[in-house]
Amino acid sequence: MESPHCAQSPINVVPAVVSKKALDLFLHWLPENGLPTWTAHGLEVRFEPNPENFVRLGTVDFLLDSFHFHHPSEHQKNGKKFASELHIVHKAIVAGKERVVVFGIFLTMQPKVDRHVDRPFFEALGKLDRKQQSEVAVPLNPIAWLPPRTANALRYEGSLTTAPYQENASWVILGERLITQEQYDIIFRGTSAHARVLQSLNRRFVIQYPWDPNGTPPPERKAPKPKE
Repeated sequence: MESPHCAQSPINVVPAVVSKKALDLFLHWLPENGLPTWTAHGLEVRFEPNPENFVRLGTVDFLLDSFHFHHPSEHQKNGKKFASELHIVHKAIVAGKERVVVFGIFLTMQPKVDRHVDRPFFEALGKLDRKQQSEVAVPLNPIAWLPPRTANALRYEGSLTTAPYQENASWVILGERLITQEQYDIIFRGTSAHARVLQSLNRRFVIQYPWDPNGTPPPERKAPKPKE
């Protein structure tokens, strides 16, 4: 029997259309303190809704909600699987329903990296034990996690990758970020591999857009109120 779901994630991300028009996406990311928890699939950091910390996709502002990690990567890119994947989740209420924008960033381990990712974040995490999770906030800088030399972004419509797999997600797949083995160990703390299997594309398109994360911001407008 065919599943009623037809726009599920993750997928093997292969650009089918290359747009000459830049992606209408603006980042207003600020350093933020979040509460860390190690779940079955690794670290999750949740943030209190902050109208000043959001992304704007088209005309809608989505508030930063959480960071979480999977290993191995859930998405593949042109058939390639990565050691792990970061999901940066943003939420908004659109036409009375919750919508999310999720950034997917692939993470690859190397013994040494030229630029360490978000040192204050990892230093704070390294001082926590499991009894302190969800009780002690840690500093996190979203901008520090962007892949270097980002020139384009891949877009498709899909779902959350955890139950109940709501098809309310706009995915923005970026490039690859290098992390050290030590950072990987802090993120996952020995958790078992946990990544949803690839889903069928089902007549959807993956579109590659030119995109500069440091592009000129659009005119100011108020971010939406967080969900009660």
